[in-house]
Amino acid sequence: MKIKKILILILSLFLFFGFSFFEEVSSKLNERIIELFSQGQYEQVVKLTQWGKWIQDENIASLRVIALLKLKKGQEAESEIISLSKNPPFIMDHIYYLYLDYLAQKGKVTKMSLWLEKMEKEFPDSVLFPQAYLLTAKGFLNEDLSQEAIPLLVRVLMVSASLEEKQEALLLLSQALAKLEYFQETLWILQKIHRDFPRRIAEVKSILQSIVTQIDLREMSPEVQIVTLEFLSTMGFYDHAESLTGQIEENTLPLPLWKRFFTLQAKIALHFENLEKLENILKKAKKQSEEEVLFYWGVLEQRKAHYPQAIQSYKKALQLFPQGRLTFQVYQNIASCYRAWGKEKEYLETLNQVIVLFPQETSPWWELFRFLYRRNQRAQAQELMKKLITVNNEEKNRALFWLYKLGNSSGEKGYLEEILKGGDIDYYYVRAWQELKKLDHHSPSIPLSENLPELNGDNTLFSSLHWRKYWFLQNVRLWENAEIELLSLHRNHHAPLDLYLELSSFYERKGDYRRSILYALYLRNRLRENHPEFFKPIEVRIYPQRFLDLTEELSPNQKFDPYLFLSLVRAESFFQVDAISQAGAVGLAQLLPSTALWIIEKGWVTLEEDIPSKENPNALTYFLSRPEINLSLGVAYFNYLFDRFQENLYLAICAYNAGPGRVDQWKKELPLDDLDAFVEFIPFRETQNYLRRIITNYFFYSILYRGNFPEKF
Repeated sequence: MKIKKILILILSLFLFFGFSFFEEVSSKLNERIIELFSQGQYEQVVKLTQWGKWIQDENIASLRVIALLKLKKGQEAESEIISLSKNPPFIMDHIYYLYLDYLAQKGKVTKMSLWLEKMEKEFPDSVLFPQAYLLTAKGFLNEDLSQEAIPLLVRVLMVSASLEEKQEALLLLSQALAKLEYFQETLWILQKIHRDFPRRIAEVKSILQSIVTQIDLREMSPEVQIVTLEFLSTMGFYDHAESLTGQIEENTLPLPLWKRFFTLQAKIALHFENLEKLENILKKAKKQSEEEVLFYWGVLEQRKAHYPQAIQSYKKALQLFPQGRLTFQVYQNIASCYRAWGKEKEYLETLNQVIVLFPQETSPWWELFRFLYRRNQRAQAQELMKKLITVNNEEKNRALFWLYKLGNSSGEKGYLEEILKGGDIDYYYVRAWQELKKLDHHSPSIPLSENLPELNGDNTLFSSLHWRKYWFLQNVRLWENAEIELLSLHRNHHAPLDLYLELSSFYERKGDYRRSILYALYLRNRLRENHPEFFKPIEVRIYPQRFLDLTEELSPNQKFDPYLFLSLVRAESFFQVDAISQAGAVGLAQLLPSTALWIIEKGWVTLEEDIPSKENPNALTYFLSRPEINLSLGVAYFNYLFDRFQENLYLAICAYNAGPGRVDQWKKELPLDDLDAFVEFIPFRETQNYLRRIITNYFFYSILYRGNFPEKF
């Protein structure tokens, strides 16, 4: 009996430890499979899961099917999907979606439709449907089945709560309509995209380019005719807009439409610098006393340098239309005429009049300030800045800094302290910080906290099925699928602050640094409603050290700080690797292909591979989008500018934006002995703001990662 009990005990221990060992081995194997999948080792995942009937973990079963799809083993994957459907894992809708993606790549649109219907039936509440409809619609468009794509795109517009999904649907819908030669409908949709989603201007121009020669205004109502011409001009298609003006029956237009048509013709003439044509348009104008006609008579005379005649026409417009649509611009033009004519007294009177009538318009204030500053009329300039602070809080830091500059520096320190106390860190905050450091011989304190305050969490959100799906999908680096789930949480809840922190963190992990920065900026702004300080865990997301190692590697012997170049890259592209500007600048450092090829021809960068020809723009753009190539060229170009302008940081930054030729001219015309005045007098507002933005970026980078910032450059 004792022997029997002992045997039972031994058997029990063996079974217990055996099962424990089996569970431990199984757990380790599952971890290894997840790790391999995350690394893209799909062949290994399939091998380790080849005895599918023994897989108990639904996550591992899901990864096996997805790995098969990634390996283009569609038939095998489909049979396993059907098998999984009997007891579907919690991400089964994502498996269906990924199978749709596989079918789209293979061009099997008929089968896509069948599986989309199956998905709708089995997972009616899935958040994937807008993307699934887009995916299927793209499949139809790729097969030239535009008619079939349109209903799917309309469904996206009806069911999606995402602006980005709606943008994508509208763009695809415009492409489908263009292929079906519904040009008027295509134009309407393109105008809507341009109006509501200005970041998609490149795609809009591309689609518009494909149909612009097919546009016929005669089939449109007068209102639509004018809107179409205005849209073409706005998008830069001036030649086509001008050629289509002949289709307008001008004499039949009602007065409001005629005014718009007249203005459009005048703008086109000015775009081509065709003053003779502008004069003919003006002479033919049927309403010579209208505000628009009087305004453009003034513009014509001003372009001819006939300043008395221009002023006369402008003043007549003011007399007849004292509160007209163009009143502010008319006053601005009168001031410009007086300045060019050399009538200083009248110029000042006009500027003061504009400031009284339009106090919220800041450009006249600063134009008058620059006039007074050039003539060393410090008392008048100070009074102007004090008045500006009372009417426009957005210009407060700038005005306060100039009050400090205009006064006795040691006695006006209070202005600098007021800027820092306000806590709005911009270029003038940075300059105030530098000046206080010089005056007090130590670095002023920055309201920067090491730790985040408690964020208002939402336990229901973070315990939901969508969160569980998101967390699993991002953990195995199925970024696009994880993004859909995370954004659905964002849209369907009152967006707690900790969700914004997760959004920023997710996009950082995904490598979409632009969106990571934008969500961190939003979180910062929300926190500052109740917290005056900045928080380092957020600021390091807003000013990330992306590509710092590569930048340091590319510039070991350069004279400029790698953090300075990082500040420039952030201003140029927000670290978006494939960014392309309207002007065609490419990549992180936003280089024009012509500039990049010039740098290569100079031999400043050695590349170990063939460079695509400029006759192959798509290949060249892709080549220049690669981070290591783009940054190496950008570093070389900035180093050239830094040397060319004798290590003057401000001039090198300006030259990167406006070109070295212009900066050579500014060196002759602007006050280089006072960099603050130099910034104020830069004639290009874009370059002025660009310089300020980079210096502010540089300040944040230096404070965050080095703890200090130089008091002068």
